[in-house]
Amino acid sequence: SNPVAMVRKPSPPPGRSRVLSAEEEHRLLEAAAPLGRRSPWLVPAIVISLETAMRRGELLALKWDDVDLPRRLAYLRMTKNGTARFVPLSSKAIATLSDMSRSPDGRVIPMAAASLTKAFERARVRADLPDFRWHDLRHTWASHLAQRGVSDRHLQELGGWKDGKMVQRYSKLKVEHLLEAVNR
Repeated sequence: SNPVAMVRKPSPPPGRSRVLSAEEEHRLLEAAAPLGRRSPWLVPAIVISLETAMRRGELLALKWDDVDLPRRLAYLRMTKNGTARFVPLSSKAIATLSDMSRSPDGRVIPMAAASLTKAFERARVRADLPDFRWHDLRHTWASHLAQRGVSDRHLQELGGWKDGKMVQRYSKLKVEHLLEAVNR
Protein backbone atom coordinates (compact mmCIF):
# COMPACT_ATOMS: atom_id res chain seq x y z
CA SER A 1 0.00 0.00 0.00
CA ASN A 2 1.04 3.60 -0.57
CA PRO A 3 1.70 5.39 2.75
CA VAL A 4 1.05 8.84 1.25
CA ALA A 5 -2.19 7.95 -0.53
CA MET A 6 -4.22 9.50 2.29
CA VAL A 7 -2.18 12.74 2.38
CA ARG A 8 -3.90 15.73 0.83
CA LYS A 9 -1.97 18.22 -1.24
CA PRO A 10 -2.12 21.73 0.16
CA SER A 11 -4.38 24.15 -1.69
CA PRO A 12 -2.56 26.74 -3.80
CA PRO A 13 -2.52 30.19 -2.23
CA PRO A 14 -5.08 32.65 -3.54
CA GLY A 15 -3.80 34.84 -6.35
CA ARG A 16 -3.06 38.50 -5.79
CA SER A 17 -5.63 40.96 -6.98
CA ARG A 18 -3.94 44.30 -6.30
CA VAL A 19 -4.89 46.93 -8.87
CA LEU A 20 -3.77 50.57 -8.88
CA SER A 21 -6.41 53.25 -8.71
CA ALA A 22 -5.96 56.28 -10.96
CA GLU A 23 -4.80 58.31 -7.96
CA GLU A 24 -2.28 55.63 -6.91
CA GLU A 25 -0.97 55.41 -10.48
CA HIS A 26 -0.42 59.18 -10.47
CA ARG A 27 1.44 58.98 -7.15
CA LEU A 28 3.62 56.12 -8.37
CA LEU A 29 4.59 57.89 -11.60
CA GLU A 30 5.27 61.10 -9.69
CA ALA A 31 7.46 59.23 -7.19
CA ALA A 32 9.32 57.49 -10.05
CA ALA A 33 10.04 60.69 -12.01
CA PRO A 34 13.74 61.32 -12.63
CA LEU A 35 15.16 63.67 -10.04
CA GLY A 36 18.77 63.83 -8.92
CA ARG A 37 20.06 60.26 -9.02
CA ARG A 38 16.73 58.65 -9.96
CA SER A 39 16.74 56.55 -13.10
CA PRO A 40 15.35 58.15 -16.27
CA TRP A 41 14.14 54.69 -17.34
CA LEU A 42 11.79 53.95 -14.45
CA VAL A 43 8.79 56.03 -15.54
CA PRO A 44 8.90 54.70 -19.13
CA ALA A 45 9.24 51.15 -17.78
CA ILE A 46 6.19 51.58 -15.55
CA VAL A 47 4.09 53.22 -18.28
CA ILE A 48 5.00 50.59 -20.88
CA SER A 49 4.18 47.81 -18.43
CA LEU A 50 0.84 49.42 -17.55
CA GLU A 51 0.02 49.83 -21.26
CA THR A 52 1.18 46.42 -22.53
CA ALA A 53 1.17 43.99 -19.57
CA MET A 54 4.77 43.07 -20.33
CA ARG A 55 6.41 41.21 -17.52
CA ARG A 56 9.55 42.77 -16.06
CA GLY A 57 11.81 40.25 -17.82
CA GLU A 58 10.06 40.73 -21.15
CA LEU A 59 10.39 44.49 -20.87
CA LEU A 60 14.07 44.34 -19.93
CA ALA A 61 14.81 41.98 -22.84
CA LEU A 62 12.96 44.16 -25.39
CA LYS A 63 15.25 45.67 -28.02
CA TRP A 64 14.55 48.65 -30.25
CA ASP A 65 14.95 46.33 -33.26
CA ASP A 66 11.82 44.53 -32.05
CA VAL A 67 9.72 47.69 -31.74
CA ASP A 68 7.80 48.78 -34.83
CA LEU A 69 6.32 52.18 -33.99
CA PRO A 70 4.57 52.73 -37.36
CA ARG A 71 2.80 49.36 -37.06
CA ARG A 72 2.27 49.91 -33.29
CA LEU A 73 3.76 46.54 -32.35
CA ALA A 74 6.48 45.14 -30.15
CA TYR A 75 7.82 41.64 -30.69
CA LEU A 76 8.71 39.64 -27.61
CA ARG A 77 11.16 36.95 -28.61
CA MET A 78 11.17 35.16 -25.26
CA THR A 79 8.28 35.12 -22.83
CA LYS A 80 7.67 33.35 -19.55
CA ASN A 81 5.72 30.57 -21.25
CA GLY A 82 8.40 30.12 -23.92
CA THR A 83 6.30 31.40 -26.81
CA ALA A 84 7.20 34.51 -28.78
CA ARG A 85 4.37 36.98 -29.29
CA PHE A 86 3.49 40.37 -30.76
CA VAL A 87 2.26 43.01 -28.33
CA PRO A 88 0.02 45.80 -29.66
CA LEU A 89 1.13 49.23 -28.47
CA SER A 90 -1.42 51.72 -27.18
CA SER A 91 -1.21 55.42 -28.04
CA LYS A 92 0.26 56.11 -24.60
CA ALA A 93 2.90 53.38 -25.08
CA ILE A 94 3.74 54.81 -28.52
CA ALA A 95 4.10 58.32 -27.07
CA THR A 96 6.30 57.03 -24.26
CA LEU A 97 8.53 55.05 -26.62
CA SER A 98 8.75 57.95 -29.07
CA ASP A 99 9.96 60.29 -26.31
CA MET A 100 12.70 57.93 -25.14
CA SER A 101 16.32 58.20 -26.13
CA ARG A 102 17.94 55.16 -27.67
CA SER A 103 20.45 53.30 -25.53
CA PRO A 104 23.79 52.25 -27.04
CA ASP A 105 23.16 48.58 -26.22
CA GLY A 106 19.92 48.53 -28.23
CA ARG A 107 17.63 47.73 -25.30
CA VAL A 108 14.50 49.80 -24.74
CA ILE A 109 15.01 49.81 -20.96
CA PRO A 110 18.77 49.48 -20.42
CA MET A 111 18.66 48.46 -16.78
CA ALA A 112 19.57 45.32 -14.88
CA ALA A 113 16.64 43.53 -13.25
CA ALA A 114 18.00 44.22 -9.77
CA SER A 115 18.40 47.94 -10.55
CA LEU A 116 14.86 48.21 -11.88
CA THR A 117 13.50 46.39 -8.85
CA LYS A 118 15.43 48.61 -6.43
CA ALA A 119 14.35 51.82 -8.22
CA PHE A 120 10.74 50.62 -8.28
CA GLU A 121 10.82 49.74 -4.58
CA ARG A 122 12.09 53.22 -3.68
CA ALA A 123 9.36 54.84 -5.82
CA ARG A 124 6.73 52.52 -4.32
CA VAL A 125 7.75 53.59 -0.80
CA ARG A 126 7.75 57.31 -1.78
CA ALA A 127 4.27 56.83 -3.29
CA ASP A 128 3.06 55.15 -0.08
CA LEU A 129 1.99 51.92 -1.79
CA PRO A 130 3.13 49.33 0.77
CA ASP A 131 1.20 46.41 -0.74
CA PHE A 132 2.08 46.95 -4.41
CA ARG A 133 4.52 44.88 -6.49
CA TRP A 134 5.88 45.23 -10.03
CA HIS A 135 3.84 42.28 -11.25
CA ASP A 136 0.68 44.02 -10.02
CA LEU A 137 1.09 46.35 -13.02
CA ARG A 138 -0.06 43.35 -15.09
CA HIS A 139 -3.14 42.94 -12.87
CA THR A 140 -3.86 46.65 -13.28
CA TRP A 141 -3.59 46.39 -17.09
CA ALA A 142 -5.89 43.35 -17.26
CA SER A 143 -8.45 44.86 -14.90
CA HIS A 144 -8.57 48.17 -16.76
CA LEU A 145 -9.15 46.43 -20.08
CA ALA A 146 -11.81 44.14 -18.57
CA GLN A 147 -13.57 47.18 -17.12
CA ARG A 148 -13.61 48.72 -20.61
CA GLY A 149 -15.37 45.62 -21.93
CA VAL A 150 -12.48 43.80 -23.61
CA SER A 151 -13.39 40.12 -23.93
CA ASP A 152 -11.63 37.40 -21.96
CA ARG A 153 -10.42 35.85 -25.23
CA HIS A 154 -8.80 39.12 -26.29
CA LEU A 155 -7.27 39.58 -22.84
CA GLN A 156 -5.85 36.07 -22.97
CA GLU A 157 -4.24 36.72 -26.33
CA LEU A 158 -2.98 40.20 -25.41
CA GLY A 159 -1.59 39.09 -22.05
CA GLY A 160 0.10 36.02 -23.47
CA TRP A 161 -1.72 33.56 -21.23
CA LYS A 162 -2.17 30.01 -22.49
CA ASP A 163 -4.98 29.31 -20.06
CA GLY A 164 -8.20 31.32 -19.83
CA LYS A 165 -8.24 30.80 -16.05
CA MET A 166 -5.30 33.17 -15.78
CA VAL A 167 -7.39 35.95 -17.33
CA GLN A 168 -9.93 35.54 -14.55
CA ARG A 169 -7.16 35.52 -11.98
CA TYR A 170 -5.60 38.72 -13.32
CA SER A 171 -8.61 40.81 -14.31
CA LYS A 172 -10.89 42.16 -11.63
CA LEU A 173 -14.07 44.12 -12.24
CA LYS A 174 -15.04 46.89 -9.86
CA VAL A 175 -18.36 46.55 -8.08
CA GLU A 176 -19.63 49.55 -10.08
CA HIS A 177 -19.08 47.62 -13.33
CA LEU A 178 -20.92 44.60 -11.97
CA LEU A 179 -23.85 46.80 -10.87
CA GLU A 180 -23.93 48.38 -14.32
CA ALA A 181 -24.01 44.95 -15.95
CA VAL A 182 -27.06 43.77 -14.01
CA ASN A 183 -28.93 47.08 -14.38
CA ARG A 184 -28.79 47.44 -18.15
